[in-house]
Amino acid sequence: MSPYDVLGVDPGASDEQIASAYRKLAKRYHPDLNPGNAAAAERMGRINRAYDDIKAMRQRGSGPDGSGTGRTNGGPFDPYAAHRTYYYTYRPPRHSPIGMILAAMVLFFLIRLLFSLLFAGPGDHYYAVPGGGAGPGGYYGYYQTVPYGE
Repeated sequence: MSPYDVLGVDPGASDEQIASAYRKLAKRYHPDLNPGNAAAAERMGRINRAYDDIKAMRQRGSGPDGSGTGRTNGGPFDPYAAHRTYYYTYRPPRHSPIGMILAAMVLFFLIRLLFSLLFAGPGDHYYAVPGGGAGPGGYYGYYQTVPYGE
């Protein structure tokens, strides 16, 4: 099957028509739009391969039957263009247990803060006053807490 048949265009189609056909098929068969569909992923791989082959043929200046040589538009030659293979697989996102533990801890402290703000009331306020006494080594400094206002 020729790459033109895969994209559903004539060999004489313009570059814009080929690009339009490629975009239309990509919207239909892209694996992100068809998660878990192996047939769509394989079809998208064939569509990408066909589009790359057509671009490479036109860049080299060869036709669909292999006629013509060289590059007509001056682009770089890619000797591996015909051997590219695209594989699309859907991989569900991984959930990290560390992330879930951290999220639970953050949630716990936020809830604790919320409850302390809602239900703690004004609370008791204390301040420290110096106290002390003389001892064998001189002044022992210590502080005692006294309720505010006394």
